[in-house]
Amino acid sequence: MKDIKLYLSGLIVILLVFVSCSNKSVSNKEEIVIEDAKNVNESELLFNFINKSGDLINTKKSPSVIRAEDLIDVVDKSLIIDIRSNDYYVDGHINGAINVKAKDLIEFMGTKANPSTFEKVVLVGYTGQTSSYYTALLRFLGYGNVYSLKYGMCAWSSKIEPRKWQQNISNKYATLIETKNNPKGKNNNYPQIKTNKTKGYDILKARINEVANDGFGKALIKIDKLMEEKDKYYIINYWPVKNYNIGHIKGAIHYEPRVSMATDKFLNTLPTDKPIVIYCYVGHHSPFLVAYLRILGYDVYSLAYGANSFMYDKMKREIGHTFNAADDINDFPLVAGEKPSDKKVSVQENSSANNKPKKLIHKKKKKAGAEGGC
Repeated sequence: MKDIKLYLSGLIVILLVFVSCSNKSVSNKEEIVIEDAKNVNESELLFNFINKSGDLINTKKSPSVIRAEDLIDVVDKSLIIDIRSNDYYVDGHINGAINVKAKDLIEFMGTKANPSTFEKVVLVGYTGQTSSYYTALLRFLGYGNVYSLKYGMCAWSSKIEPRKWQQNISNKYATLIETKNNPKGKNNNYPQIKTNKTKGYDILKARINEVANDGFGKALIKIDKLMEEKDKYYIINYWPVKNYNIGHIKGAIHYEPRVSMATDKFLNTLPTDKPIVIYCYVGHHSPFLVAYLRILGYDVYSLAYGANSFMYDKMKREIGHTFNAADDINDFPLVAGEKPSDKKVSVQENSSANNKPKKLIHKKKKKAGAEGGC
């Protein structure tokens, strides 16, 4: 009997040791998984995913803009999202346009918009700059039919605050430009981002949500502020080189549109220890690029109204790409009030797969004038 008790006691001890070791093994595995997540190079995963998905920023789809003259022909086939304040929307909007706050766009597209059922989804703002910024974010999420209305509602109707453009055109710093070719910065490491995600698309979504929630206001700089503290910034002229050579802000460095910002080109020449300002012609291309670089973790800003804000006459004479009220302001019809239109708009809550963006950014042909340009 005594031997049996000793045998049973020994067996219990062995079982306890086995269970204890098993628990330690599970615990160790969990610790390894957690440690692996901490050691993930999220920036590298994000770059790899973007490059495999089409590298949107370095294609002709950047920026994805549509002119008012082209939109009027496809209004009935498009979902038009007006991101202006409700007061402006009520005063007058495009027939059928839905009023959505910019910060709510991602949720709206994912739960209510059914974007794949429309030929185009067009974001409409005041001047086309904020809408370009959010168009880029939605495009990177995989919504490949999203566009920004060029010049915003200023271009749609002369009754809708055209002064927003006209009062920001100037020649204030036209005498302070140069033609010198300034060198790019030295090669740098890319910014390190941390979302605690381990897959490229999940990292991208997390970064886009963060950038969208920050808002475009934090990514915008006006010409007076830039010129007051010019030496503080790494200034990028985002034009073709032939136009850069005609004249640019003193110290501005040339980066070729749709080429320079690739990982195998000059992306790594951007500083991570200094704020960056990017300017284009009219402020449509730079917000697109700024959205991308903010996703990657850079401290970067878009110059409001581009070069039109400081060297307008020289642009008009020698370069082009200027806002011209006579050519760019239309008198297309408006609808006043809270309702989008008298027609029933086919936007309703729907959790189907139609609302989900495609993970890869597919390239499709678009009509001339619908994409590219600044």
